[in-house]
Amino acid sequence: MAGQFEIKPLQGGQFHFVLFDSDGQLLFTGEPCPAIADAHAAIAALKERAQAFPNFERKKTADNKMYYTIRTANGKVLGNSELHGSIPGLENSITALNKTAPHAAIIG
Repeated sequence: MAGQFEIKPLQGGQFHFVLFDSDGQLLFTGEPCPAIADAHAAIAALKERAQAFPNFERKKTADNKMYYTIRTANGKVLGNSELHGSIPGLENSITALNKTAPHAAIIG
């Protein structure tokens, strides 16, 4: 499953990345990074951490929407998924990220 990371500038000189699957659906949004090199490092960490299902932290919002986060080995949050209305939707997104992230190209 081919996908791609896109690194995007934010206001204030920061950057973040987003990951799209092969169909162009947004899977994951990275936390803001102070420099583009930090965004590349965060992508490298996500590519590694996404390969093991225990690294996905499943969470719920106050209105019962589900999402997941992934942290670095030292506990820093790399980013979050989109919100999902069902457990199957959440689990499908986790599987998609697991398959997509390790091989996704980086744009930017």
